[in-house]
Amino acid sequence: MKAKLDETGTLTGDAERTLAGSDSEVLLRSRFRGLAMPQWKDLVQRISYGSGFGGEVSDVSASSPEASASHFGFPTNTHGKTTPTGETAVSATSADDVSA
Repeated sequence: MKAKLDETGTLTGDAERTLAGSDSEVLLRSRFRGLAMPQWKDLVQRISYGSGFGGEVSDVSASSPEASASHFGFPTNTHGKTTPTGETAVSATSADDVSA
């Protein structure tokens, strides 16, 4: 993840999940393949919430779900500062760059 954390604790940046050789990869390939591309954003939003990030995702794309010879990944832009339950996920006293 490459992101910027502002003084209010809002995280804005780019994230990408990449999976290879796991049951999770098979499951996600199946889910993406079963949905029309316009629905991918909603799927990734639910994944984001499930991971504890309550911000909004945008500009969602994914590698080809059918291309099983390569890793499966889905990059997205993220923006927000709370978990789905409303708790502050990240706090900061000044703007910081966050890379993970």
